[in-house]
Amino acid sequence: MPGQSPHALNLALFYDSPKIYIKAAFNYSDSYLHTLGVDSDLDEYYGSQLRLDMNGYYQVNQVLQIFGDVRNILNTPLRYYLGPPENRRILLTEYYSYSARLGIRLIF
Repeated sequence: MPGQSPHALNLALFYDSPKIYIKAAFNYSDSYLHTLGVDSDLDEYYGSQLRLDMNGYYQVNQVLQIFGDVRNILNTPLRYYLGPPENRRILLTEYYSYSARLGIRLIF
């Protein structure tokens, strides 16, 4: 069925204390059929992906919190393939790099 990965794995490791919270999240999805073509040689597949994201915060006091997150740390490319798994041709490869955010949160 298009859009369904046959294998997926999600794993999160975290540390949580009253002042510090840190989480690393791993996500793997196998390649899967994205769009049916006129014949199997023209079927489009979405490539497998392994992602690593991290986030956390430091609670300075009851009101002030410093937080941050980084997504797509591994810079895994987004790939589309044309044709069946045994005879794939790369149709498109896109790199989005990582994204990071750092900030201060006030809690009232």
